[in-house]
Amino acid sequence: MRHEPSPVEIGDRIRRQRSEAQLSASEVARRTGVTRETLAAWESGQSAPRANKLVTLADALGVDVGWVLGNGDAEGTAPTADDPVAALREEVAQARALTADLASRLDGLRGRLDALDEDEG
Repeated sequence: MRHEPSPVEIGDRIRRQRSEAQLSASEVARRTGVTRETLAAWESGQSAPRANKLVTLADALGVDVGWVLGNGDAEGTAPTADDPVAALREEVAQARALTADLASRLDGLRGRLDALDEDEG
């Protein structure tokens, strides 16, 4: 069974890689299109990046999405066309992240709809 990383584990990876890449929090936030506060919340494990920010964050850190999600080490930077298996694994990791984000959004919408139905009923 596959281990799903917690926000704290993801945050540790983000913080460690940012430090190793000698990037400031401001620089990573700017490259990712989020505020420094959002990046700080990710790094502290208070929240985790949504699927739509994972690819941008991984690019800013010079790693692949799978690494941010806990697969492998930072040595495994973004796969190239020379490694079709790694490239396909990366696509699978991205698709899983997007699927999880969509499922979460769908659950939230369903909850809001149920609440509105109860109010009308």
